[in-house]
Amino acid sequence: MSTSSATVCDQFWIGGNDIEQDGQFTWVDGSPWEYVKWALGQPDSTQQCVSSNARITGQWKTESCGIQNCFICEMFMGGLSSTSLPTTTTPLTTAAMGSAAANPPITTAAPACSPPITTAAPPATMTDCKDWLIYRGAHTDGIYSINPDGRGSFNVFCDMTTDGGGWTVFQKRINGELSFYDKYWYQYKAGFNNGLENNFWLGNDHIHVLSTKDANVELRIDFWGDRNPSTSNPNGYWWEKRNNFSGTIVS
Repeated sequence: MSTSSATVCDQFWIGGNDIEQDGQFTWVDGSPWEYVKWALGQPDSTQQCVSSNARITGQWKTESCGIQNCFICEMFMGGLSSTSLPTTTTPLTTAAMGSAAANPPITTAAPACSPPITTAAPPATMTDCKDWLIYRGAHTDGIYSINPDGRGSFNVFCDMTTDGGGWTVFQKRINGELSFYDKYWYQYKAGFNNGLENNFWLGNDHIHVLSTKDANVELRIDFWGDRNPSTSNPNGYWWEKRNNFSGTIVS
């Protein structure tokens, strides 16, 4: 076990998760997933990292990856070094209802005995909706406060249910109550809305901060309905997701 004071720990990280694909658990060192000891009612499909009640029952459950637990190490019998992993990247996303958004990837390069996602303490302030999902366990769509660059907080609408959740929405149009075509540049720069739960443009300044604070972002666009009178699919639904992209500024 990872610490001499293990008696104070209820749960231990054991290095399993289903981050790559929901419901498909893997070990962080790449070894086959052949043995399981789930507790009754587990795994919880809303959580991704596996811990064990190792001192008492030995049974497993899934928890939020941001929770601080003790952890169990695997060591090579022939040496002193612990098993180590290559760097892996899990995209952090932001989404949009009827438009688009941006967010960062989490990168970990940890020995196999480390907690599954990160050994760092959760940030004092949430920088985007993915932080609220990972570190605070938020799973409800709604308005959240974020502070992406440490210069001040502002409210955003977080989609916590689409495609795994954690999407910071920067545009949403659910009806025609708010016009977009007649707005001036300064309005698009600052943002405008008739309630973040309704129709809005988050603002170019905020979008710039969100899309540049991390090395990579992921964009998702969702469309519902086709208002073309001659369409054959008036109630259609279309979506697209992209990452690892860059833009060129043309002066």
